[in-house]
Amino acid sequence: MVTPVRSADAALLFEEHQALRRRYSFNNLNNLLNGTPALDADAIAANLQRYGGGYCHELNLHLAHRLRERGLMPRLVQARVLYRNPEPQPPRTHTALRLRTEEGEWLCDAGFGTGPIAPLALVADTVQQQETLAFQLRQEGPQDWLLTLQEGGQWQSLYRFDATEIWPADVAVANHYSASAPTSLFSANLVLTHYRDGRRLVLFNNRLMDGRLIERIDSPARLGQLLRERFAIELSEAEVARLHEIARRATAAG
Repeated sequence: MVTPVRSADAALLFEEHQALRRRYSFNNLNNLLNGTPALDADAIAANLQRYGGGYCHELNLHLAHRLRERGLMPRLVQARVLYRNPEPQPPRTHTALRLRTEEGEWLCDAGFGTGPIAPLALVADTVQQQETLAFQLRQEGPQDWLLTLQEGGQWQSLYRFDATEIWPADVAVANHYSASAPTSLFSANLVLTHYRDGRRLVLFNNRLMDGRLIERIDSPARLGQLLRERFAIELSEAEVARLHEIARRATAAG
């Protein structure tokens, strides 16, 4: 279960984080269809609504905005994504949040596809259970942390982050890289994930999975149906056709 909380600030943090996770999927539909996403608060809110979610820069900046509106003061941090990443030293492209309450420091991340579904206490070497998911943080330096996830009985590295606060300009650079760089997972692949009912549903290009392969998607019509039925996302036929072509090309490329 999620770590019990006591203070009003921590309860508010959990409320906002979990509501965002329940409402929106992690996906890159906006940047595939429209290019690098705008990061002002109004544009993010509109695009999350339009596309049923977004990726880390959109989701976590939206969470930060919501928390600030309610009197909390989150700080932006950046991470190097390690999960299934062959690069030995990937760039800092992931945006997350850090926030202090009476209980201590929290890592808040509503924008990582295989990440937590609620805030994680920023404490080292303690297994933190969240429903069917188990996470653990390891401290590797004064401000350096590693987030891991238990999968198949093994601890998998998700990302390494520096807990030092960054600024909006840093997020803008990472956002541009995530949306457009040839080496970014999100620039040429269709990616959606949503944790629901004790399992994480993943749509990656033409494959629908929940830890196992459920289906290979062979047509735009089927893709549109799955987006509606599995992710509650309604797109135009033209948008679905574009996404299906992106997924087809990515799958063909290997």
